[in-house]
Amino acid sequence: MAEGTPSRPRWRRWLIAIAFAGLAAPALAEVPSPALIARLRAAESVRLEVAARFLYTPADEARTRPIPGAALPFAWTAGQMLRAAGVRVVGPEATAEAVIVVEAEARAIGRRYFAKKDDLGHVYPGASLAGEIRAVVPGLVPWRVHFAATLQPPVALAIDRGYADPANAPFAEAYAAVTSFVARLAGVIGRIWGAPALIRALDLADPLIRRYAVKALGDLGDRQAIPALVATLADGDPVLRREAAWALGKIGDPSAERALTKALTDRDADVRWFANWALARLGR
Repeated sequence: MAEGTPSRPRWRRWLIAIAFAGLAAPALAEVPSPALIARLRAAESVRLEVAARFLYTPADEARTRPIPGAALPFAWTAGQMLRAAGVRVVGPEATAEAVIVVEAEARAIGRRYFAKKDDLGHVYPGASLAGEIRAVVPGLVPWRVHFAATLQPPVALAIDRGYADPANAPFAEAYAAVTSFVARLAGVIGRIWGAPALIRALDLADPLIRRYAVKALGDLGDRQAIPALVATLADGDPVLRREAAWALGKIGDPSAERALTKALTDRDADVRWFANWALARLGR
């Protein structure tokens, strides 16, 4: 800079940097375009990319640190559901017609607890999980879906249960929450590949995938899911039976009336309640 030339104020430099960063950032859509959906459905292979980090703040420090050994099955769950949709899943180094990106950050929530006799010290009985799922096709605006869940530490803690190690924070519970990854992924799969993909997911062994596949079928409202949902009313998992009754009520087709009436005698009270609610939606 020449001598005597006034320097640009620092706040102006920051604003310019932020503006250029915004221009460089790729546009992301909260609602998928019809062209994106069509290209994803036509894709024979999808590349799956997962990036997750796990963090905690030690009791005697102000900065966060990574948690060694912490993990959640993002890639496994996504791979299972994509294969149920009839898609060939390839790794992050392979070439594919479309990409499903999962980015997540999990944090152990710590708190100091005192037992009646012994000080339990600083433990991590809470967890938060947040991130996004992106569906990407070259040349089109990517579709972004957020997920998030937070489990606050309990008011009282009777047993440590290993919470002194931040890797033992309840990440699995946050992962399974109704606003979290598996639930949002099931919605993405249903939106792109439709009810048949979710119906096939009901044959998977993972109860969490099956639970949110049932819920996503109810959100889709596709009548072709009715036989599979009626069959799920006889499943051994009461949570699945409850979700199936709810989904049938959401779809609102009279062909499910007989199965829902039978569910009024289910041994689980929640299943009976949702069956009654579903029948009320049918006007019965």
